[in-house]
Amino acid sequence: FPAGFLGCTVDTARLLQSAFIVGLAIGSSVFGHMVHHHGRFFLTGLGCTIWLIAVILSGLAHYADSYVFLCFARMLSGVGEASLQVNIPPWIQKTAPATEKGIWLAILFTAIPVGTATGYAYSSIMAENLGWQWAYFVEGIFMAPLICFMFFISPHFPVEDHKVANSSSSSSEVAERALSKNNDTYQAPKPYSDINT
Repeated sequence: FPAGFLGCTVDTARLLQSAFIVGLAIGSSVFGHMVHHHGRFFLTGLGCTIWLIAVILSGLAHYADSYVFLCFARMLSGVGEASLQVNIPPWIQKTAPATEKGIWLAILFTAIPVGTATGYAYSSIMAENLGWQWAYFVEGIFMAPLICFMFFISPHFPVEDHKVANSSSSSSEVAERALSKNNDTYQAPKPYSDINT
């Protein structure tokens, strides 16, 4: 994104990343709550759909000639990406074989910086040849089939049974049981006069 385009400076252009982080924080809270009511892959597909809408809006910001419009789109992109951050690592932790969990997570988290580095080269090439807005449009086109795939497999991954969270006793119940147990075995100390006699 070239500084000076859409009437922004280098400093204001940096706010785009801040807007993305704000969206990521908001989305993480929302999707973290929704995982108790919906399947992980449904939520991932939903989040990627939000992300797809966001990249389309990011490209349209060029034609709207509005930096504020682009900033809002980037924040919405963070909301969508939060679904991946919230749902996929716990799913790997729960599903992957014990001997391969580290490898699966390493591949996932390696893809993030590799994708970011590739994105710099990709976006610069697109901006040089077609215009920066097409960098958003093209990646949205490639992402659409994957989003459809997420929704296609989502019925095979229903809502997880959070038995540990739902059936575990509250801290007050645990404290009451511990106190009751101590009372059963507790013996009051003898008075001082009885000890001497």
